[in-house]
Amino acid sequence: MFFSSKKSNNISRNPTFTGTIDDFNVFMSGYCRNSVQKITRKYKSKVGKCEHCGATGIQLDAAHIHGKERKSIIEKILKKYVEFDDIIKVDLNSFQTEFIDAHMPINETIKILCKTCHVSYDSKFNMDKKPSRKKYLKPAKHYFEYSRLTFVKQEIDKLNMEDVFTIYVSNSNETFSMSKNDFYKTFDNVVNSKSYKRGNYNYSKIPSKAYQFLVKS
Repeated sequence: MFFSSKKSNNISRNPTFTGTIDDFNVFMSGYCRNSVQKITRKYKSKVGKCEHCGATGIQLDAAHIHGKERKSIIEKILKKYVEFDDIIKVDLNSFQTEFIDAHMPINETIKILCKTCHVSYDSKFNMDKKPSRKKYLKPAKHYFEYSRLTFVKQEIDKLNMEDVFTIYVSNSNETFSMSKNDFYKTFDNVVNSKSYKRGNYNYSKIPSKAYQFLVKS
């Protein structure tokens, strides 16, 4: 992950970000949060009350409507800038413009809520979206379970090229099955990585190319 920029008279003209979407959220989340505050400041004053309980004269929050959360908006924008694997390269000036535009019309992306209603609103959403843990029948052989999508070299090396192995990812409640040959062809970046050669490679976020191997329940 890195930032770069072209400069003229020591003034940055074209700042860019290169890294994964997860990296972007780590390093740019504060900036995006502050941008939302600026975008919603006038709208919050205009509404002037909690849109749920009607309370006035108290501190109000600008809450993203469920399904249009800040991270969801960021991810939708950044997916257009994927260059290879999960690596994005984005001009930050372009991102800023798209991020602001994605909040318009503002009444369709933002709710004005008091602190109590904001916490309640987010808590209900988190409970609703939490996946129920499904029970899967474990194959007799080559079944692995990890919190993230993880490839362990020692286990995969034991397999023949046509042997199929299954990985259950507990964090996302998803199961993936592929042959060793599929793994070598699709995840050649993993096979050639230093991390995998040392023992294992895990994804902080499941890459889109893995979903061709998703086991549908």
